[in-house]
Amino acid sequence: MKYKIYLDAILCDRNCCKLIKAFDLGIEEYGVPVTISFNLNQEPTKEIIEKIIEKHKESKDNKELKKYFTNIKLNRIETILDK
Repeated sequence: MKYKIYLDAILCDRNCCKLIKAFDLGIEEYGVPVTISFNLNQEPTKEIIEKIIEKHKESKDNKELKKYFTNIKLNRIETILDK
């Protein structure tokens, strides 16, 4: 059995965030809402989901990335039946 995972997140662009911060409006992060989806071949336990979310959050610390994810939350898990 396979599983499809959906995460809701905000995708931030570092350059846009710098610009918005320069406006001094009190906005720390600026981005657009996105849905991240992927398939798993194993049952998604709470620990696996938390690890996946944590790895996505680490994108903010990687300064080489032009964009990063923030406010990542589990939306839903769907079961995909094998044919």
